[in-house]
Amino acid sequence: MRSLAFLRLNPKDLASGLLMMVIGLLVMWEAAGYRLGSASQMGAGYYPMLLGVALVLLGIGILAVSRCSTTAKDDSAQRNPSQRIERGALRSTLLVPLSIALFAALLEPAGLIPACVVLVIVSSLAAPSFSVVRLIGLCVGVPVLVVLIFVVGLGLPFTLVGG
Repeated sequence: MRSLAFLRLNPKDLASGLLMMVIGLLVMWEAAGYRLGSASQMGAGYYPMLLGVALVLLGIGILAVSRCSTTAKDDSAQRNPSQRIERGALRSTLLVPLSIALFAALLEPAGLIPACVVLVIVSSLAAPSFSVVRLIGLCVGVPVLVVLIFVVGLGLPFTLVGG
């Protein structure tokens, strides 16, 4: 029985690793139907194929890291699946996707800068420690960096304020 101990993985890591691998394989299968081309002359399937390969490698990495980091703490968590979800983890699980959804919803009507500020404020509420100074710094810094990268650097046509 001891020889099978190396097969023991955290069920959550096993599920996520396998899910990443399955999604990656499906993306690769779909991308194979398009012309791949080469790195200098990319076809329609080149980038999706790269993403599929990356997802498969990510899944393998999740499984490998899970196997390497199995500890007594992981074993006790597997034996007691009725552990309660921590309040902070639940708050993060809800607020981070909400902040992304609000960013997407506000980008066109409000503009890039207000959408970034809302994203920062809502996602900052998910942090275990809250600092007004850090929040103000992020509310100023993130929109400036986003404008510099996407509008100035890449030349994307975003409306900065108001839509």
